[in-house]
Amino acid sequence: LLLVYNARSLPSLRWAYIIAIYPSPHRVLSHFFHVSKPAPLRAGELTKAYDLSVLPTHERAPRLPTHVLAVFDTPLTDHYAPVTLVPIDLDLFTAKLRADVRPAAARPLPPARAPYTLSVPVLPLQVPHAASAPLLLVFALGIRSDPSALAARLLPIVAVEEFPSAAAMAQAMAAHCDQDRLGRYIAYNQGVWKNVLFLGVADARVMGVVQTVWNVTADARKLWLKGKEKERTRRG
Repeated sequence: LLLVYNARSLPSLRWAYIIAIYPSPHRVLSHFFHVSKPAPLRAGELTKAYDLSVLPTHERAPRLPTHVLAVFDTPLTDHYAPVTLVPIDLDLFTAKLRADVRPAAARPLPPARAPYTLSVPVLPLQVPHAASAPLLLVFALGIRSDPSALAARLLPIVAVEEFPSAAAMAQAMAAHCDQDRLGRYIAYNQGVWKNVLFLGVADARVMGVVQTVWNVTADARKLWLKGKEKERTRRG
């Protein structure tokens, strides 16, 4: 395979590689706690406990989940409302986040060896934006610690390459995105930022990255709208 590139293509290749090899946040969380990824549910299917399949491991004392978060952003009175199940360790969660979660039951005692099924209590947690909660938790809980990887998941590559200039990042994003794509970034990144504030993320680096990403996204929207206004003026 022959790659032809200019001086600016190496950063693009690096970020493209990071994004390509990064597994889904939900899978990262599950594998960190040595369990299979829970299937999404509807609100009407929620129970007080959930059975997790524990993955085989060579670790003598693997970190296992103590609870499962049932994450949602629409009222559970709608029995068809989607719910995302996220395995957590309650001590780790409360150390890294200030959100109030109330345990539904005492912590389970795991069996002696894997493979096995672990039954854990379910903790309902309503957040502003459920879709982005697993990604935020991966970094807020310290499971992944590289803030640049978080930024690469939230912005176009062309914008990330302009770091640390927020103005240049916003300009690149506005130039790169059409209306539909920019709208998706706006909805998702605003949701991540609202989740940061709602959950009380303790890691200042994670909070700073998400705040910068949202500011860049909001500025990109202003620049995009200004550009469209100029086009209409010229045509008129």
